[in-house]
Amino acid sequence: MSYTLMILENHMDAKTEKELIRYHLKQQNILDIISDDILNALQIYSFKPNEFIVRSNHPADFLYFYINGRSKVTYTLENGKSLLLRFYNSFEVIGDVELFEYDRYISDMLAITHVTCIGVKTDFLLKRIHHHPELLMYFCRTLAHKLASFNKASAINLLYPLENRLAGYLIAVSDQNTESANIIEEIQTGNLTELADLLGSSYRQLTRVIKKLKTDHIIRKDEHRIEIIDRERLVILAKELYA
Repeated sequence: MSYTLMILENHMDAKTEKELIRYHLKQQNILDIISDDILNALQIYSFKPNEFIVRSNHPADFLYFYINGRSKVTYTLENGKSLLLRFYNSFEVIGDVELFEYDRYISDMLAITHVTCIGVKTDFLLKRIHHHPELLMYFCRTLAHKLASFNKASAINLLYPLENRLAGYLIAVSDQNTESANIIEEIQTGNLTELADLLGSSYRQLTRVIKKLKTDHIIRKDEHRIEIIDRERLVILAKELYA
């Protein structure tokens, strides 16, 4: 593997970890539908910023309950370009699509901030899931939600102007919970081509829109970073895209 799964071992014994798992599952009202054998197999995993949680075409070894942190999901096309599908910042299920149909992940998921997940081995879960209809129905609902989100993302890339898509992206990747909330270190001159691919545009179109946002005094950009200087106007442009 080219990415690392790190079990939260430091400052947490097995009992504390199990209590934390039960707490998060209870918060999402799913603790009662998870049997003891599956519950005992769950572990907490942590991912650092810019670390892949899952990678496309890599074995789909884990199903995750996504607990907290922010990450982005992209799909790589046959021409090598990536398309931005959505952002994650709250509880979700990761790997439910692959659980039933594929043995490899079909998308990339990259942590933007520190991300915490609860994970279980896919092969372990598959041997038991058919005996737990309530958990199966829960996964059916998560899959339906993913289908709706994918349709929304497709519509965004097809129908919304690049200015709105870029605004939505900037809002999503900026950290609103720190003093440097408006600083986006991730977007540098060197990877604007990648960002253009993610937003379904050309490099020239993207730089033109960035220039417009700068002229409108919504953002400030230098060689190393983009800074949001008028978040309210950017939020209006974003129209809750990629939420």
